[in-house]
Amino acid sequence: MVLLKALLVLCFVAYGTSLNADLHGDAKTNSETSLIRIKRGISVGGSAQLELYILYSKGHKEHLMEKKGVLKYLSTFVKKINDIFQTQKRILDVTFKLVHASLWEPKMVHMYAEKLKTKLKKYAMKLETSWTKTHHGEPISAFLFLTTQHIINETGNSQTVAGIYGRIGGICLTGEKVAAATDDASYSGVKYAAIQLSFLMGAVYDGQRPPGNEFVKGSDGAEYCNPKDGFLMGEWDKDEKNSSMLSICTPDQHIFGLRQRGVGCFGTTQQKKKSVQKFKELTS
Repeated sequence: MVLLKALLVLCFVAYGTSLNADLHGDAKTNSETSLIRIKRGISVGGSAQLELYILYSKGHKEHLMEKKGVLKYLSTFVKKINDIFQTQKRILDVTFKLVHASLWEPKMVHMYAEKLKTKLKKYAMKLETSWTKTHHGEPISAFLFLTTQHIINETGNSQTVAGIYGRIGGICLTGEKVAAATDDASYSGVKYAAIQLSFLMGAVYDGQRPPGNEFVKGSDGAEYCNPKDGFLMGEWDKDEKNSSMLSICTPDQHIFGLRQRGVGCFGTTQQKKKSVQKFKELTS
């Protein structure tokens, strides 16, 4: 038993995770599932099943009129996101599942990007704390906020941006697994939301260097993909012909981004439940 505990300590130190980490959303730790790294295998030809919690704005509620209409819209919205990620499923088959949706409207006159990110992180951690108390073994991979307002960079020109994300490679990581995009309640934000989720899974824009091991361990980045080809993470041309498809660089980066979070992040529902239970047994 002493040897087993010693081995566990060494393993968790190697992954940068404390055995005493809080499973209920401590901002300084990973989420419940990102602590579980019992099995870490994901590679080319593999799959990832991710859970998405969507926060929608008052603008969506007003436009879509009733809760049933909102939920139907959001279900289709997630399907459209999945359609984009499915364009390179031979490399990695990524599927997001809508697990819950709720109304949220941050108290902001203008949606300044950094301020919105701060508020969204704080609110998401609060939601996750509540969620994990009643949904053991059912983790949330990412929180996505959809707003009908423009998100603005607070610069001299106050430029409008398509969206925001917690950090590159922040998928399944408490305090970082957040994203937001502007959407007019007519699916205008699907591609922008997919971009933010792609960042969370560890990707950079086509043509860019790797983000660094502090964000995604072992990533090759996307230097060998030409942004002019106009894929989702590239520079779209006027007709946006390829903008709803991924370049080959993007899913390759997703593999590295998801791999570092473990099967408790990208595995099946049953695998995630087993991982959580296994972790509890090993640390009890």
